[in-house]
Amino acid sequence: MKKIFLLSIVCATVIFSCKSKLKSDFNFLMGSWKLETSDSTYIIEKWNKVDSLNYEGLVYNISPNGMELSEELKIEISDEGIYYIPIIGVISEDNPIFKFKLVSQDNGLHIFENKENEFPTQISYQLIDDSTLHAALIDSVGNIATTFKYQKTAE
Repeated sequence: MKKIFLLSIVCATVIFSCKSKLKSDFNFLMGSWKLETSDSTYIIEKWNKVDSLNYEGLVYNISPNGMELSEELKIEISDEGIYYIPIIGVISEDNPIFKFKLVSQDNGLHIFENKENEFPTQISYQLIDDSTLHAALIDSVGNIATTFKYQKTAE
């Protein structure tokens, strides 16, 4: 009986330690990141830490015609996992929210996945250095469809 009890504790410890390897610190995102899209247009992705469990981001398209909010972003940390939530447009039955669960962190590469989403099925962020951030949209077979190379900007 003691062996079964000890084995149960060891298994629970291994399972818990595997789950806890995913870190919930996304402070590397905080601040403003700029992506040049042409000579006169660019994208700003700006992140703030709301509290210890929530981060919020806003994505703006900036052109000679002005500035337009194109996307709201959230990272939510809960007992169920860590989720990346992009919100584009007005939420409705035709435009629902899709959550992407953090499934991997390796060498600063954070991969969020939602296999039920048609495209993308994965979204990744990787801090290359203090001033460079890469993001990518990945399709269902693992091909990187779009890469975004951001540079840190002054607030």
